[in-house]
Amino acid sequence: MNKAKPSKGGQKNKRSSSKTKKTTKTKRTLKTAKNKNIVLPTMSVFEVVSRFPRTTEVFMKYGLHCFGCSVARYENLEQAAMVHGVPFKKFMEELNKAAK
Repeated sequence: MNKAKPSKGGQKNKRSSSKTKKTTKTKRTLKTAKNKNIVLPTMSVFEVVSRFPRTTEVFMKYGLHCFGCSVARYENLEQAAMVHGVPFKKFMEELNKAAK
């Protein structure tokens, strides 16, 4: 009968280590963003409007009335722009200008 060999104690699961790296990177990005008045594409619509109320004018200009929608907490800016057909680069520039 074949017995399974015990795994070596020092090896880490690749999946868990990459997950840790993503989490750390995300936390670092958000920490950087909190220190500055910048809007990142990975921020949720709700987060942007909550932190920078003047950005609501930009959302309205582009027809993104989604800051009042329940999806606003989960949809990031890149997703929102793609769904609504908004030119992303110009949209981000205007959001960052309004945030300052």
